[in-house]
Amino acid sequence: MPGEAERRAAMTDEEKLLEIEGVTPDLVGQLAGAEIHSVEDLAHVKDVDTAASASKLDHGTMARLRHRAGVYLGEIGGDRPEPALEG
Repeated sequence: MPGEAERRAAMTDEEKLLEIEGVTPDLVGQLAGAEIHSVEDLAHVKDVDTAASASKLDHGTMARLRHRAGVYLGEIGGDRPEPALEG
């Protein structure tokens, strides 16, 4: 039975993005507007405001998605709280 690493290795970048809570097929298209095409791209966004603007998202949503991508990659502990809900 394949492990998590093997399962993810067989997935496309879009499929991995869709595993992030809150990411929908439409949102994948919006993220592409900010040159975000993979979970790694999302987790490593340096300027949340620029990425949010380019993808037509508010700052808070982009910050939370970036956080969730970091958790997905194991770069952020799952027990670390998400950024605040305000925009």
